[in-house]
Amino acid sequence: GDRIWLSTTKVPLIDFDGKLLGVLGTYHDVTERREIQDELERSEERFKAIVSAVPTPLLISRRSDGKILYANEHLLNIYNVKLEDMEGSSTYDLYQNIEDREKVIQTLNENGSIRNLELKVIDTGGSTGCVLMSSEPMIYKGEDTLISTIIDISEQKQIKDTIRLQSQIANNLTEGINLVKLDDATIFYTNSRFDNMFGYETGELIGENVNILYAPSEINPEEMKKEITSALQTEGQWSGEIHTIKKDGTPFWSRLEITSFKHSEYGPIGLNVLEDITEAKQIKERLIESNNLMNSLIDSPKEIKIFALDREYKYIAFNKSHFEGMRLIFNLDINIGMNFLEIIPDSRAQEKIKTSIDRAMAGENFSEIDQPNKDGI
Repeated sequence: GDRIWLSTTKVPLIDFDGKLLGVLGTYHDVTERREIQDELERSEERFKAIVSAVPTPLLISRRSDGKILYANEHLLNIYNVKLEDMEGSSTYDLYQNIEDREKVIQTLNENGSIRNLELKVIDTGGSTGCVLMSSEPMIYKGEDTLISTIIDISEQKQIKDTIRLQSQIANNLTEGINLVKLDDATIFYTNSRFDNMFGYETGELIGENVNILYAPSEINPEEMKKEITSALQTEGQWSGEIHTIKKDGTPFWSRLEITSFKHSEYGPIGLNVLEDITEAKQIKERLIESNNLMNSLIDSPKEIKIFALDREYKYIAFNKSHFEGMRLIFNLDINIGMNFLEIIPDSRAQEKIKTSIDRAMAGENFSEIDQPNKDGI
């Protein structure tokens, strides 16, 4: 009662005179061959159904000439092409660089297969990208082929390149940078400048409380914390000068700028930018002391008129006696920054006074006796 498949052949039956006598028929049982063929077709359909459902871009190509025999929909999306345009084309057209194709051939010859080989590809529109390819040899429709999975990593590469660039920028900044989780004040990032500034090895500060960086000072730490927290909550940033301390205990002054924002992993964080201002503060303090000393010297002798000029002959200091003397002679109230020579109305007098001043600027110490009038002569 089982159905069988027969292969039949029928030809005309003709005698020696060419007269049609009838039909000659032959047949033989091909049930087994037909079942094998049907199973092969069903197997190929199942295979296509499976690879179509696989979320990974996939193609099958002939090894001898790279001709593409099959590509699933996910691969078509990567290359922005229709199935009828992809099938029959060559994998050779997908490589951006001929060197990558040669690398694929070399890897196959050496290893027999490919695992996560990074390649640069190009689609039909000329757009380029980066993929990871893995390939295995297989027999497909009786031909020696490669089945290859292709994962588009262009976006990940761009993100990594951006992160690498940002990291290089951060490490080459003159300021020290660290990132702190605001909920528990622990440090989770420092750039190399920050580590060097405080005398720590790379990564040594990760997980430490940020308070270990602050030197003891007259300011109450809790009050400072409240001030910074309040500013971050209302304005999102805070800046000021703080007394910090190195790993070896050396204190130094820093200019700190904090900006707060929310991080997807760490929650509220503070981006801290620090600049060592110890030398600047010392220079500023010496300048203040110098100015105070100069002002004290200038204002002390009431009977002597004293003034100081910069290299452009502009006032940087004078005492009250000189101020009153200039008002008396030139009927003019002088001020800091005013050009001393431009006060003199007569050009001959200007040249004479300039010559005298230039001698002093050249390093000469001398005294003169003169009797100026309202023209400066």
